[in-house]
Amino acid sequence: MFSYPYLMYPGLIYLVPMYRTRQQFPPFNTTHFFASANEIKQLMNDAHIVLNKLSTSKQFDKQVMNAAQKSDEKEVKRLIKSLNIKSIVDVKFNPDYLQLRFRQKTVENVPACCSLTLALKWS
Repeated sequence: MFSYPYLMYPGLIYLVPMYRTRQQFPPFNTTHFFASANEIKQLMNDAHIVLNKLSTSKQFDKQVMNAAQKSDEKEVKRLIKSLNIKSIVDVKFNPDYLQLRFRQKTVENVPACCSLTLALKWS
């Protein structure tokens, strides 16, 4: 496809063809994307279980916050894992928030397809 911009000189107007090429993209395979979308559903289910517990049990919230205040990461992880979730959860916290990163269990030498991160402010 090409267009004709106008070049103007005093008393003379003419068209100069300009050729535009379209960028070529490699063919794509949706298999990995499809698998990632399905895997993240499980991560979302696990996140829903954790959020449901945090939003309905003040006792559980108190235990998590108490362990975090003592910088006891193992206890925070144990509490989260006690909810029988299937995915791996990485826990980070500071005085302002709790961050939970859900990721799939992988076999050796196979990279994870996706992760889901929740950040919950608590102060």
